[in-house]
Amino acid sequence: MRKSISRRNLIYLSCAGTLACGLSACKQSWLQGGSGKDDLWRTPPSSTEGLYGFIDVAGDWAIKPQFNRGSNFSKEGVAPIFISRYVESQGNSLIYSGIINVSGEWIKEPELGLELDYEFSEGLVGATARKSPEYHSADDIGGYMDTQGNWVIEPKFSVGTEGSVNYFSPANSFIAESYAVVSILTGGDTESNGHYLFGIINRKGDYLLEPKFGFIDGYFYKGIPSVGLTIATKTSEKDALCGFIDGSGTWAIEPVFKRAHTFIGTYAWAKDAKTELEGIIDPSGAWVIPPQYTYLNPINESYAAAKDPETELVGILDLATGAWVKNPQWRYAWLANSNTYIIAREEKDGLVGVYSMQTGETILEPKYKNISYAKPLSIAQDVESELWGYIDKSGEWVIPPQFRYASSFYKGLASASSNK
Repeated sequence: MRKSISRRNLIYLSCAGTLACGLSACKQSWLQGGSGKDDLWRTPPSSTEGLYGFIDVAGDWAIKPQFNRGSNFSKEGVAPIFISRYVESQGNSLIYSGIINVSGEWIKEPELGLELDYEFSEGLVGATARKSPEYHSADDIGGYMDTQGNWVIEPKFSVGTEGSVNYFSPANSFIAESYAVVSILTGGDTESNGHYLFGIINRKGDYLLEPKFGFIDGYFYKGIPSVGLTIATKTSEKDALCGFIDGSGTWAIEPVFKRAHTFIGTYAWAKDAKTELEGIIDPSGAWVIPPQYTYLNPINESYAAAKDPETELVGILDLATGAWVKNPQWRYAWLANSNTYIIAREEKDGLVGVYSMQTGETILEPKYKNISYAKPLSIAQDVESELWGYIDKSGEWVIPPQFRYASSFYKGLASASSNK
């Protein structure tokens, strides 16, 4: 069983279908007489519909839409870029990746057959070297590049047809130095007769944990303390049970759960293997909130959204006591802005509004298809057009809904996809 665990901070929310339509609409034949494959990325598109660029806080294009995937700028002021060029005579696309600065200038020009991840972390970005520039294969291998596009860790880790190269995590309570989760294909020379095993490497590419686990998560929520345990399975079988290991690879909680999520503070979500109901466990593996919910979503180290088994409405639970702090009243709910706001949907397919966590009063009337809280502007999806734009604290459109995809601002820029 292949499990891809690359963490990406781009905001797709429920617009994945729209994104897929946007990409497919951009299929064009690029290969023309005399055009070499290595330079085909230079051919400008005839339309920017569905392509990605970067906007400023006024909603203007700071870097015009020209890329085939969204990405994020890092603290170093660089962003990895992905470009695809469809070749009608071949019936497939050639892929390229490069690196730009905040002015849109190339630090590393796009390279054929190279696929970079969505953003840099710890000064490195995951990079996949495709055996063929036209498609993924079991022979694709990954490594890591620096912000100048130089290989720091040469490609040697198995990526395969469904995987990706995971980002480097900063040191934390799990492992006291920067690290990344990687995988190798073993037991056969193809994905059909082999299986993947996961391990952890340091910045030199040396193993901190040998690849012997069927799956390792290894990543934690930024800004939230954790107990230093991560999810793992012993095998790569589809029905392998989940447990938790420490930084030495020792099982702290034996794999007995159907599914589990990363610890947030001292609590972790888990699904019972027998009943398949959801509850909360502590670092010993004991149930703090017994498995009794069909939907339970820890939002931070204090609260979780949960569906009441009787009413099937969602409220907010106190993880320490298991008691309702906001009674079930929504079809779906989650918290934002350090627990200040509840973002919720009152009906199953209804509109989304914002409510006060302290008083429960309505802050923004439910009139959006989706909202993602962010600073300085929140991202919202318009009901009629299903396009994305940006709203202020009063709910007014600051940047009208005009994008197929939108992300939060960082250093005055946000990745967005053009609708025209």
